[in-house]
Amino acid sequence: MTTTVDPKSGEPVNRVHPLVRSTGYEAGLRTAIVPGLQASITFFQLDLASELLFVGDAGTTEASRPSRRKGFELSAFYMPNNWLMMDLDYALADARFTDSDPTGNHIPGAVKGVGKFAVAVDNLGPLFGSMQIRYFGKRPLVEDNSIQSGNTVTVNGQIGIKIDKKFRVMLQVFNLFNTKAQRLITTIPPDFPVSPMPVLPTGTSILLKAVLSESIWSEIFKDQHTAEEPIELLNIWSPGNGTSYHLTE
Repeated sequence: MTTTVDPKSGEPVNRVHPLVRSTGYEAGLRTAIVPGLQASITFFQLDLASELLFVGDAGTTEASRPSRRKGFELSAFYMPNNWLMMDLDYALADARFTDSDPTGNHIPGAVKGVGKFAVAVDNLGPLFGSMQIRYFGKRPLVEDNSIQSGNTVTVNGQIGIKIDKKFRVMLQVFNLFNTKAQRLITTIPPDFPVSPMPVLPTGTSILLKAVLSESIWSEIFKDQHTAEEPIELLNIWSPGNGTSYHLTE
């Protein structure tokens, strides 16, 4: 089943095929030769018979032209001793339309590169901490790549103290440097009728959390957690036009 009527305007829309052909290839390497280091790299290519695009004017998605993505993914986890851990993930993808069109072959909204780097310190007495850097690269907003979005770098961190072998209290900081980033970026044709509208707010402003947790290891590196959810003691955040506070049980 596919949409036949625009839910906003009630006008009929063209029906599209619910399933399109996709062909993918990938090859990679994994190594653990260096003591304490696990690293892998994967090269891939993905061909789609029809790319699904977000249409900012209507707030919907629509089937588009055939496309190809090719790139690589890099992952590395390094623990040189029992108190220091480092984790790196990075992916780079070149996304293009594969048919011929004078408007261009770049795919609007396709991010070229994303990455994460994290460092954690633990098992050095009662104190522990970690920091994570996240990166979102530029992306084209139009097919000829004449308009691009900016890239975004955010930093998150936490520091805490162990109460005993089971419980710990930590202070978590999200978006430490209060990086400004748009939640939504799209282009509008010059002749498109636009009524005055408020500007969309930026991404998450700086956020502080005080948390009582039963986890033994830093949550940033473990895939399996305890059944008990961390208890948030205090949230403090700045939404951009003021600062708000609230207590949670």
